[in-house]
Amino acid sequence: GSELPLCTVKRLRARLLLNLGKPAEALQALSNIANWYHTHHYRWLELECLQLQVQALSQTNQETGALRHQIESVLDELESSLEDAPILFEWQEFWERQRP
Repeated sequence: GSELPLCTVKRLRARLLLNLGKPAEALQALSNIANWYHTHHYRWLELECLQLQVQALSQTNQETGALRHQIESVLDELESSLEDAPILFEWQEFWERQRP
């Protein structure tokens, strides 16, 4: 279907809007995208959307706790599926960067 390309464009647009200092517009672009990625099992893209949403919410002084919890859940799910050492090493580096 056309949903994946559309979600990808919206995700990239949201990142651009954040870089332009327009977090409220970024949040609009991100609406329901993380849920779509979740439903279709695109966990890494879901994670990226959630991170963008946290960034936008932080910039607009809104609560991020629920999304941070959701990010932790996705990370736990991804971690449980890791097997080989190089990916695990990258995972550990990624996890360290995500912790506040």
